[in-house]
Parts: sequence; structure tokens; C-alpha cells
Amino acid sequence: MDKYAIFLDIDGTLSTGGKVPEENSRMIREAQKQGHYVFINTGRSFAYVPEHVKACADFDGFVCGLGADVRIHGEQVLSRTFSTELAMKLSELFLPMPEHVALFEGEDHIYFTKTWYDVPFGIQISSPEDFKTKYPEAKISKFTCEPVEKELLAPVLNELVLYDQGSYFEMAQKGCTKATAMQFAAEFLNIPHEQCVAIGDSVNDEDMLKAAGIAVVMENGDAAMKELATFLTASAEDAGVAKAIEKLIF
Repeated sequence: MDKYAIFLDIDGTLSTGGKVPEENSRMIREAQKQGHYVFINTGRSFAYVPEHVKACADFDGFVCGLGADVRIHGEQVLSRTFSTELAMKLSELFLPMPEHVALFEGEDHIYFTKTWYDVPFGIQISSPEDFKTKYPEAKISKFTCEPVEKELLAPVLNELVLYDQGSYFEMAQKGCTKATAMQFAAEFLNIPHEQCVAIGDSVNDEDMLKAAGIAVVMENGDAAMKELATFLTASAEDAGVAKAIEKLIF
């Protein structure tokens, strides 16, 4: 029997409306019982992965921060974080714009100049120097903000890749992607490319879907992502992850 490594996006894929359908949790457990690996592969940093997601299954690992942080069986095996200088540059850009949400997504904590409604926790930054004097070990995996004129981001785009999600921007270090981290995790576990399965829905899943041996896209997914799919599955609301896994392993 082929052993799959299945990589799941969170928002709009595994989870919707702050809930993971029980059918998804049940089918993840069934896949693991049969010897397959199941990972989270998310744009969120590890600190920003919701507790209801972490608790919904005993995942074999987490790929977080758009590929900057890889954890397998509880051990961190890859970590790429922003330099202090880069974090300071970003805070210099956004502190003068207090009306704009700006989140520095760390491995252990969220730092912000202004927070979002769904981030009731975190540490507020009041000066760029905070990253040098108060939080030099912030371990930032990714930066997320409300949309701004892209020209304003020019000072950091030589180091970061921008993902325009419409209602928000995500920025990750160059060389960090969901795809490279998925490949790293699969090689770590000796899973061949053709047995890597990516399940996602949005633009920041594109490289992961292209790199996978099997690409599965949600019914609620972006139209361009559906063009990349090996097959489509049901919507996140209709437990599409469970239906995709069932199709793969039975």
C-alpha cells in the first residue's frame, strides 16, 4: 500500500467559521491508523494556529509561516525567522499608520502594531527598537497586514515575497514557501513526490498544489487554484477534507 503524506491548509480547507467538521477529524485518524501521515501546512505562524485546530487531531506535524517553520512528531526540524533589522524596518513602516492592522507572527507569540478581531492575544509594539531591546528573540516567521499601497513596501520587498489575498497581505522570506517546506518534510519521512498530497483553496496554496504529486482543491476554492487540481473535493463547510482523504485511501 502506498503511504501518503497529506498536507492540509487550515482556513477555507480544514476549518471554516472557526470549526473543524468532526468528519474531518475522524477521517484524519483513520488515515493515520492506516499508516499515512497528516500535516497542517498553513500560512499562519505556529503561535497563530487556533487551538481548536491543534486539538482536532494528533497531527504528525506542522508546516507554519508559509514554510518558515517545520515540526515533525513534536520536534522542530526547520526554523527560518526574520532578522531583527527586518522586523524593525516593518515596524518603522507601520507604526506611523495606526489605522492599519500589522501582525508579526512569531513561532511563540504574536506581536502587533494594531491587532485583528480574531487575535485577542499578543504583544503590542510601540517602537521599532522594541525588537532590539525587548524582544530580540521574537522568532518572526511571517508578517501579515491590511492592504497598503505596494510602493510603501519597497524597502522590504528585496527580502520578502508578498502574497496579495485581497483583504490582507501576507509576507514571507524569500525561499520560504509551503511547497519547499512540504518537500522538506516529505524527504525527512522518505515519502516520494508522487505520494505527497496537498489540499488547499487559496492563492497562498498555489506553490504547494503545483509541487504535490496529488493536488486537491476545495469546492469553495479560488478558480485559478481549481485549474491546478488533480481532483476537486467538497467545500470546507461540507467536510471536503474528509471526502478527499476517503477517496485517496479507500
